[in-house]
Amino acid sequence: MNRKRVLTALIAALLFASIAMAVDVRDFHTAGETDWGPAIQSAIDSLKDTDPRWPDESGGEIRFSKGRHVVTTPILMRCPGVIISGEGSPYSHACTIEWRGKDSAGALFTFVAPPASGNRSNGFRMRDIKLYGNKSGVAFRFAAKARYSRDFVFERVSVSYFAKVFEFQKGPSHAWGGLVCNTCTLVYNGQVLDATAGGANEWRFEDCLLSKNGLGSEGWSPTYAFDFRGGDNGVFEGCILEGQPRALRVRKFQQLRITGCRFEGNATSEDPVVLVEDSNGVYIQAYHRVLGSEQTAEAPPTILLRRCRDYEVSPQLGKVHIERRWEPRF
Repeated sequence: MNRKRVLTALIAALLFASIAMAVDVRDFHTAGETDWGPAIQSAIDSLKDTDPRWPDESGGEIRFSKGRHVVTTPILMRCPGVIISGEGSPYSHACTIEWRGKDSAGALFTFVAPPASGNRSNGFRMRDIKLYGNKSGVAFRFAAKARYSRDFVFERVSVSYFAKVFEFQKGPSHAWGGLVCNTCTLVYNGQVLDATAGGANEWRFEDCLLSKNGLGSEGWSPTYAFDFRGGDNGVFEGCILEGQPRALRVRKFQQLRITGCRFEGNATSEDPVVLVEDSNGVYIQAYHRVLGSEQTAEAPPTILLRRCRDYEVSPQLGKVHIERRWEPRF
C-alpha cells in the first residue's frame, strides 16, 4: 500500500512538473518597460526547486516570442536545469536579446554557484536565439566557484558584437561537464572564448561559423579568438574559421581534434593561425584555403605545435611547424 502511495505521488509530481516548468517571459514583463532584464530574472527565479520531494530533474524552460528584447540589467543564473528557447525559424533568429548594459565590463548572463541540489540536473541549454551586444561586456560569464555537473549546450545561437562571448573567471576548477556549441554563428566579437583562468573538462564546437572575431578594424585588440588553458577533450568538427587574425590557442590539453574544418583568410604577420602548446593527442585534419599574403616566406606558419606529443597534422593546412622538446633518455 505504501509503495502505491509513493508511486502515485511521484507520478503526480512528474505531471505537475511537466505543466508548471515551462514559462513565457512575457508573463513576467511589465507593459511599457523597455528593459527585459528584470522579467528574465523573475522567470529564471520562478523555476527554483526548493522541495526535496520533487524528482531529480529541476528547473524548466523559459520561452521567448519573436521580436527584440532589450536588456540593460545583468542576469544571474542560479537555478539548475534551465532551458532558454526562442520562437521562430532556427536559422532566421527571429528572436533577439539585445545587450545594452552600461558597465563596459559587465556580463549579460553570469553563471553563479547554484543552490545545494545533490545529484540534480544543473546544466543549461539555449537555442534559436540571437544575442546582439554593444561592442563591450561579456555574453556568458562563468564565475569562480560556479560548480555545475552537466553540460552547457548552445544550439542555433548567434552572438555578435560582444567583447567576449564566453569568459571563465579565475578560481577553482569548474567542476562540470563541458561547453557544447552546435550550429552556432559567432561573428564580429572581440574574443569568442577566454578560458585562460579556468574552464570545463570538455569543449565541443560542431558545424559552427566562427568568423571575423578580433578584427582591428572593429576596434578589438589583437588576441586569439579561442584561448584555452587546460582540458580533457577539445573538438572542432565541421566548422568554418575565417577572417580572424588569430583563430585558436590551446595549452595543456589531453586530447584535441580538429576535423572537417575550413580555415581561410586568418593569416597575420606575427602569429600562427593555430598555436598548440604542451598538449597530448593532437589530431588536425582540416582544409586551409591559402591566400596570396599567406604564401610569402615571411608569413608565420598556419599551424605551430610546441612541446606536443602524439600528434597528427593534415598536409592540407599550408605551412606547419613543429617544435620538439628534447628529452634525455635514461
